[in-house]
Amino acid sequence: MGEIVRVREKNELIKRRKHKRRLKKAIIFIIFLISLFFTLLFKAPYFNITNIEVVNNKIMSKEEIVKNSGIELGKNIFYINKEIYINNIKTNPYALNVEIKRKLPSTLLIKMQERVPRYYIQVGDSFYLLDDESRLLEIKKDLVNNELIKLDGLELSNTNLGDNLLPINDRRLQWLEEYAKLMKYNTSDIEFTSIDLNDTLNIKLYYHNMKVIIGTLDDLKTKLNKAINILSYENIKDSKGYIDISFNGNPVVYIEK
Repeated sequence: MGEIVRVREKNELIKRRKHKRRLKKAIIFIIFLISLFFTLLFKAPYFNITNIEVVNNKIMSKEEIVKNSGIELGKNIFYINKEIYINNIKTNPYALNVEIKRKLPSTLLIKMQERVPRYYIQVGDSFYLLDDESRLLEIKKDLVNNELIKLDGLELSNTNLGDNLLPINDRRLQWLEEYAKLMKYNTSDIEFTSIDLNDTLNIKLYYHNMKVIIGTLDDLKTKLNKAINILSYENIKDSKGYIDISFNGNPVVYIEK
């Protein structure tokens, strides 16, 4: 009797093993079919890139961005290396951040965040455009953007596009960054036309023929508010002279007769 029980248990064990092997083979076969299906599907022309969209580009043209990216129409949308295209686009100094997304079945979307020119340096007949971080963005022969601020006190020796003119610990860079940040909240029609950075302890702003003596970076927000309020008077902003707000107390205003 005991022998019969052991034989039955052995047969049951063999059946269970055979069932597991068959189930394992079936699962592997199904996975193979699914993999084959998606491989063939993703390689189908249906997923080849036929369109490229570019958004948030205000300075760089779509044609320039697409050309720099190296993206080729007709490539399978799943078999592209987005990082390569992003790095290619970023070779343009204006490209700050770049994101590329797939829009199935056949469109690539390039989302741009661009650096904005804020300042310029004039050397002869050339204009060197800089952003808030003193990065050289472009060299032009004419200055169309009248909102840019002229800088004095920066040198351009051995500078390439994309380079920062000032190191991160330079007080002039700190001054430019702080100035740009504060002027974003300027709601008046007073826009300074140039900045003299030759002496970081005695910075000067210019509004056309009016010189504004700022002094140091200390309490720059208060100093700018004082200067803008004074220049807002009609008989001041079109005059020639200076405003000294480099010290605590009432500003000194001098107007040439």
